[in-house]
Amino acid sequence: MTENILGRRMEDIDIAFLTAFFKEERIESDTLELKSFGEHEKDAKDFKSKQNDVLKAICAFLNSSGGVIIWGAPIGKMKGSDKSKVFKGDLSPVDREIEKDSFISSLSDKTIPLPNNIKFWPLKIADGKFVYVIEVMESLTKPHQFDNRYYMRLDGQTRTAPHHYIEALFKQVRFPRIEGFIKINKRSEHITNRLIGNNSSPVSYIYLNLTLTIWNFSPFQNEENISFVLRCRDGAIQVQPTPNYVFENRVTKNVLRGNEVAPILYFGSPYSKDIKIRYSKDLITGINGIVDIEFVFCGKLSPQKFSFYKLDLFKQVEEHKMNELLVEYRENKSHYEVQLEQGQNRESFLK
Repeated sequence: MTENILGRRMEDIDIAFLTAFFKEERIESDTLELKSFGEHEKDAKDFKSKQNDVLKAICAFLNSSGGVIIWGAPIGKMKGSDKSKVFKGDLSPVDREIEKDSFISSLSDKTIPLPNNIKFWPLKIADGKFVYVIEVMESLTKPHQFDNRYYMRLDGQTRTAPHHYIEALFKQVRFPRIEGFIKINKRSEHITNRLIGNNSSPVSYIYLNLTLTIWNFSPFQNEENISFVLRCRDGAIQVQPTPNYVFENRVTKNVLRGNEVAPILYFGSPYSKDIKIRYSKDLITGINGIVDIEFVFCGKLSPQKFSFYKLDLFKQVEEHKMNELLVEYRENKSHYEVQLEQGQNRESFLK
């Protein structure tokens, strides 16, 4: 989760990374909470209050979709007509060391039911000051209370959860939580001769080697009949057709359907498929090397999700940094979320 939100695995985050991260303006979201530690929070009473704010945020993430908290972020400043906070500049570190066991104990004492899947990552700066990165996974045993209140994430804020939200959590239909990703392994260029009549002319192609993976992140619930659709409007997918892997158009080969490619998807054992896509260099030159890839997937019980990728095939990157080809990406969006992003309502969607 931390890698998706911050762009780096939790274990690889250090002070240098956070310092660089906050050189740009950052805002909070439904999966990111930024907590500063200002001068007015240095006595014991204020420290306790600030720590409780962090614990409330953890409770909210448990009841929502999970998230990451950075405690020691720069002090937020109001910006814009909506008076939203932006965080940029020097870190505002916590002035005392907190042991992981002590922190988890404080959380457990006031959180019901007892939470799990919480990672606590302390980073020491100097003079006994620390920044704490906390990763919270969505809870399988929600809803949770902290200090006899329920909390949720809404519009990038931790808020007291209304009754109807908690009632929905109690009544929710549970289904396996699957997520899909594309990893870029290699980019290469080849020139071949194309025969037109009695003449041949050289044609340059760019090949993109990818790995598709679909994970089941529900420890106690298997998913079945995993299927996917891979779309690359400007390329041709290089896969041998089989009953499970079918092209929508055998000529263009730009849409591949994987039908029930994994009969059962277990927790911790992902489905994986290596894919090669061929792009005509002449064609993508006309669109400045920018291409789109869409990865849609679902299972028998889980809702359909989308992962979108926009890549610059002409960008110069090192071989071991292929992900730097990405210009933009959005991963694991539900159909409902995509509908909202596109400004659709029920009526426009039906039309």
